[in-house]
Amino acid sequence: MNLHRLFYFTCTVRWLGASLVLLVFLAVGQAEPVDGGRWLFVFDTSSAMKKNLPATEVALKQFLIISAGGELAAGDSVAVWTVGRQVSGKFPTFTWRPEQAVTSTSNLLTFLEEQRYSGDSKLVLLQAPISHVVANSKRLTIILFCDGQSEITGTPYDEKINQTFRASKAERKKSRQPIIVIFRAQLGQIIGCTLSFPPGGIDLPIFPPLPAPPAPPVTNTPAPVLPPPVVKPIVMGPDLVIVGTKVGTNLDMLPDVPPPGKTTSEPVNSGAATTNSSPAKSPGSPPPAGGAKVTATNIPTMTVSMAAPAIENNPVVATTTNTPDQPMKVLIYLGVALLAAAALLVLTLLARNHRRPQPSLITSSMQDAPPRQK
Repeated sequence: MNLHRLFYFTCTVRWLGASLVLLVFLAVGQAEPVDGGRWLFVFDTSSAMKKNLPATEVALKQFLIISAGGELAAGDSVAVWTVGRQVSGKFPTFTWRPEQAVTSTSNLLTFLEEQRYSGDSKLVLLQAPISHVVANSKRLTIILFCDGQSEITGTPYDEKINQTFRASKAERKKSRQPIIVIFRAQLGQIIGCTLSFPPGGIDLPIFPPLPAPPAPPVTNTPAPVLPPPVVKPIVMGPDLVIVGTKVGTNLDMLPDVPPPGKTTSEPVNSGAATTNSSPAKSPGSPPPAGGAKVTATNIPTMTVSMAAPAIENNPVVATTTNTPDQPMKVLIYLGVALLAAAALLVLTLLARNHRRPQPSLITSSMQDAPPRQK
């Protein structure tokens, strides 16, 4: 493979890698972030807790296998501390997965068995680090396994907890069972506490509902002033003149009335008007008897005014539908196109590499040389 092909191959690999990174970034950007809870397990490593270790492991195993009664949810963060003469966090923090509950519990139990249990523990050392974690947690659950020999400070429940420690010290020492103290904190404050005594169950305080997010500020924007509706004037139709003495007969013989908007000034004459006038006479014929004259005043008239119906003002409201842009789809299409182009370039380079190799300069020279004469 010459230098040009090596250069093209390197560029293609980089292009392909950039396309894959782009697609992964788009896929991660589409996923919704998970706001999981935080759990902190604290284990007392005093010499008295060495005798309580079997009971501690049983209680811890029962608690974790059922995911704390379903409250230890997938995606929650779990941290582990030990407290003796100092506070230590050697066990790595991990994300809880219900399907890996057995493995996670086994790893934690192995870690507890490897600890050195000696002397008396000082739970007062937990005040500063726990206060820091509480202040920076949205929701936090602290589970302390201890022997009740040392007092707790820095919580709203110190007095009641220490009284219970003193009252149950002898009984716990005889039964070789630990005391489990559980705190729950929300939005930077400790809001609940319970004490559990194995082999009984572990009771968790109840979280209060989170406050609703603040409503957006309301701006006093005046409502837009709409123009008054335009009222079209009523168009009056032309007068209709009916001539004749018999209204019923005249109405049957009326021509079609033009629609509103068209005007006509010609009166409509009924054929019944000829019944009131004398019959036509030839020139030189005598006038009718009685000397009656037919005039226009002898023909009764009736005027009917027809008004066009009012035109209602029904404005047509045009609605538009805004289709939201989808720039994310464009990025996905671009990433797919880059992948296809990179794959095509790699196939082309591989096809060239499988061509028949050209003979080297030394081989060509040997083949073109004339045979030696013997």
